[in-house]
Amino acid sequence: RLKVCIVTGGAGGIGRAICEKLARDGFSVVVNYLSGRERAEALVRSLVADGKPAVAIQADVASADGAARLADEARRHFGGVSVLVNAASPRIVAKSIDELEWSDLAQHLEVQVKSALAMIKACKPGMAAQGHGRIVNLTSQSWDGTPVPGWTAYAIAKGGLATLTRYLAAELGPAGITLNCVSPGMTDTAFISAVSEKQQLLAARQIPLRRLGQPEDVAEAVAFLASEGASYITG
Repeated sequence: RLKVCIVTGGAGGIGRAICEKLARDGFSVVVNYLSGRERAEALVRSLVADGKPAVAIQADVASADGAARLADEARRHFGGVSVLVNAASPRIVAKSIDELEWSDLAQHLEVQVKSALAMIKACKPGMAAQGHGRIVNLTSQSWDGTPVPGWTAYAIAKGGLATLTRYLAAELGPAGITLNCVSPGMTDTAFISAVSEKQQLLAARQIPLRRLGQPEDVAEAVAFLASEGASYITG
């Protein structure tokens, strides 16, 4: 069975860990990036040096054309797509209601929800034709857990992405395509660099294991949902 994955935002902290884990699990990896070319190409070089098939592809996946081109590149390099991981996200800039503008929400909705929809539409025909597909969307505990002041735009987009996942899971299930969310808590990456050390320590104290998540923790959950062992889990 075809084992090819696309990871949007694949050069980021969590995205990189997902790419590395799926490569170890035998997937050919398409690392998508928007502007982080150096990081994406460095990741691909390390994977290829380790004998893992991988390629870095620049594409703005919030556009239908960019998403279609990324899916086409995956087919051209590796013959198709069996797993799609939507991990692209803008950096969080905390803003109070007095500072928050619709443009802040629009940016998160574009990068997180619109891009996921565009990628799913681009990959769905091939997945349906082979009767098999796995789609994993990276959401966040920020949207359904304790609200984090100022994270409104980010959390709204994550909530929208979770709803998209549930609805398309119902629609695409008959085609053999599963859709699931992985919803991390605060994870120790450069993405949270604007969060103070005090806030990070407070967050860790509220977690039963008393530590922040690591990118590898998230990658393991994504890899499980991409595996045959999760074939009856969707939505």
